[in-house]
This record gives sequence, C-alpha cells and structure tokens, in this order.
Amino acid sequence: MMGRKRKQSTGKSSSKKQKSKVNFKSKSYDKRIKDFNENDEEIVGSESSDGENKKGNDDFFNYEDDEENNDEKRLRMAKNLISKIDEENDNDDPNYKDTDNLILEKIKEERNEYVLDCTSSLSPTEVYFSKGHLASITCLEITKDSKKVITGAKDCRAIKWDIETGKKVLFPSFMSKPILASALTNDSKYAFFAGKEKFIHQVDINNEKLVHSFKAHNDAITGIKFDPINEQFYTISKDLTLKVWALGNLKNPVFLETFWGHTSRICDIDMITSNRLVTCGFDKQVNLWKVDVQSFLQFKSPDSYSVDNIVSLSTDNFVTSSYEGNLFLWNIKKKKPIFKINNAHGFSKSFDFNERCGLTGTDSFSEEKLYKKEKIDVPYPVLSLGTVKNSDLVFSGSHNGLINFYQLSKEKKNLQMFKQFKTRLGCINIMKIDKANDFMVIGYGKDSRLGRWETETKAKIGISIIKLFHEQE
Repeated sequence: MMGRKRKQSTGKSSSKKQKSKVNFKSKSYDKRIKDFNENDEEIVGSESSDGENKKGNDDFFNYEDDEENNDEKRLRMAKNLISKIDEENDNDDPNYKDTDNLILEKIKEERNEYVLDCTSSLSPTEVYFSKGHLASITCLEITKDSKKVITGAKDCRAIKWDIETGKKVLFPSFMSKPILASALTNDSKYAFFAGKEKFIHQVDINNEKLVHSFKAHNDAITGIKFDPINEQFYTISKDLTLKVWALGNLKNPVFLETFWGHTSRICDIDMITSNRLVTCGFDKQVNLWKVDVQSFLQFKSPDSYSVDNIVSLSTDNFVTSSYEGNLFLWNIKKKKPIFKINNAHGFSKSFDFNERCGLTGTDSFSEEKLYKKEKIDVPYPVLSLGTVKNSDLVFSGSHNGLINFYQLSKEKKNLQMFKQFKTRLGCINIMKIDKANDFMVIGYGKDSRLGRWETETKAKIGISIIKLFHEQE
C-alpha cells in the first residue's frame, strides 16, 4: 500500500502540478497513539511483526482527559494561561501589562508571528577556534543551558565540548561508519547519533555512555530532528523514507510510522512547528510534512541540481540551497520559490570547455566543433544554512571559509545579502545558534557533509565560537 502511495506522488499528474497534497489512508499512526493512551504498561519494545507497537504508556502524550474535546481543551489552556499571568504580574508593578495584551503576545509567540530584528545589531566576532576530530565534522548540537556542544564526524567519533574553556571529552567508540546526523532531547540528557551504519545510537551525555542502539533504516541516515512538544523525533534516510519515533518515560525510542514521498535520497530536514516538517533531497523536491494528519505538500525546485540544505524561518517561509550555489526563498502557499539568489558565494574557478573536450581548433575538423562559450565558471556550492527562528536573519556557508548574512524583507518576499564574514579556510558543514541567540557554533571539515565533491586539504578540523550581536546600550 505504501508503494502505491509513492507512485501516486511521482506519476504524470505530479509532474504537471508541482504542488500536490497526498493523503495517507493508513490508520496505523492513530491506532498506535490510541494504544499509548489506553495502555498503562511501560514501553519496552519497538515494533511487532504486524507493524504495531506492543506496549505503550498513557502518560506518553500527557493527555489529561481522553474525552476532552477541542473547545474544552482551549478553555482549560486559556484558564491556565490567565492564572499564570496573574501570578507573575502585579497591578502595582509599573511594568505591568494588561492581561489581554499578554494573552495576545503569547498567541503570537506560539504561532511564530514575531519577526525579530537581528540584522541591525549583527556584529560577528570569532571568540576562539578549537581543533578536534580526525575527519570532517558533519553535525553538532548545543545543549539547553548553552554550555556544551556535541559534535559528530566522519571519523566515526563524537565529542563533547565545553564552550567556555574549549576543552573536549571524547565519547567511547560506538560506531564503525561515519556519523552524519545528531539530535538532543529537550532536557539535553540524551543525544542521538546516526549515519552510514543505518542504526540510531542513544548516548547519555553526562556519563558519556551508550544507552541503546537499534536499526532504523535500510540505508544511511542523513538527518534527525527532535520535537520537544510531542517528545518524539524524526529521521530521514537515503532509503527515501521519513520515520517517526517516540520517547516514553524510560526514554526508550518506539517506532510509530513510516512516510514515503521522495523519489531519491533525502538530504536534509528541519522542523517548522510541532508535527510540521520540511525535507529536501536529490530528486530536486521539497516536501512539507503534516505528520499528525498523515499528509504532505510537494514542491519542485527549478534548480538543475539537488536540493542539499533546508532551514525554516517561520510557519510560512523556509529557505533551501543547492550544490549549484543558489539560494531559494519559499512560501508554503506558493508552489514555486518566491525569490532566488544566483551564485550566492560567487565563483571558485573557471576552465576552458573546449580544452576539457579535447578540442584545440588546430585543424578544420575540430574548428567546426568548437563551442562558442569557451570559459565555464564554477560557482562555490552552498554547504550549510542557518537562521535565527522568527527573525529577518539568514546565513549560509561554503568551502571558502566565508559566511554570507542575508536580511529578509519586511514583506517577507526577498532576501538581500548585507554582510560577509571571513572565518577560516575549510568546508563549513554545519552552523547552529544557541537558544538565547547569543553565539553561533560552526563545524569545519576538509570535505562536505555528504560527499567529497570539493576538498580543502589545508583546512583544520574543529569548531569556532562566533559571537553574533553587539550589546545594545
């Protein structure tokens, strides 16, 4: 049945209509959620032979009442919010805000309707660089308290870094193939690592010990994203699938559902909101997944190369990039990109096309076959993307050590590069900002995250801490 769904999303009708909606008729996801709510046993298994979980936990989704309808739930949440605001504020306080205004602000915050002005105070400064790993860094995560950084690399090892001192602790070896993806739980107690090994490894960060390992996909795993609201995470792979995993009270992952939608290997994933994901891949396709309703929207990139990176700006906009060096700004209501930046990082080199083809023009036979455009310029590929959520700031990295900063217009219709920051020679494979938006961590390598198309042999492998904003008086 799943194969039949995949054919529907890639048939002739999908090529004519670039944006389509596919509904999954399978009820296994809802049935498993119901099993979680009805069963109060501990989660100890993963998946039975018929594709359903054997055991569940009624505290998994923290539902207070199974019979509670949507209206009652909204009323309960509103009462809790008002009581919380009344406790935190005092009418005698000069900074006291009206309860109605605070509720409106909370609603805007939940809907990601705020647009933070980050470009006006941007002033990047490198704090320090620390070497580590024997091969290119491919993934990194920043802990909740912004004191530690967890990295994974192609040397099959993971490292915990202290941000203040730069000291590092090497995790015990638990993988035999390169690490390509990582994620942290909401409490930053556990880290998940995956890569070419097809397994997911759960590691206790504080004790640097391996807790659990299990097979997740049939091919290399290229991305992991954790959903802190639902206490579940999502994985993507070269086997063309998106899988949903849940965490019980014992923090043991339980398989929930598999989704099909891509026709080639999936490269990157990001989360817009809870149960809303965006993925991209080698099929030049971008999918907006609605996990809770088991459907997705399909977008097609006009670029001739694969879509390698994707990052969400808000609930309405996201940005993608390609190895061709182009950046695209998307809106979820438009089937085509609303803005494009060609050759975002410029050109790295040029070569004579006739010479590459063995045509010199020394005889009459070859002169007839000479190409008119003799020089071909090769652009710098975009290797990584980053953003401050719900802001006007987007940044990208390449293998020349430069970071480009872009400003999103007030109308959210275009991007404009306004600053370029030179870090150090090397492939910028990953960039992450801490939750307080104070600093950025960059992971360097000698080659790109998913391949070796471009290499920088003189690059030093490690991480940089970049302070982004100057203190406003």
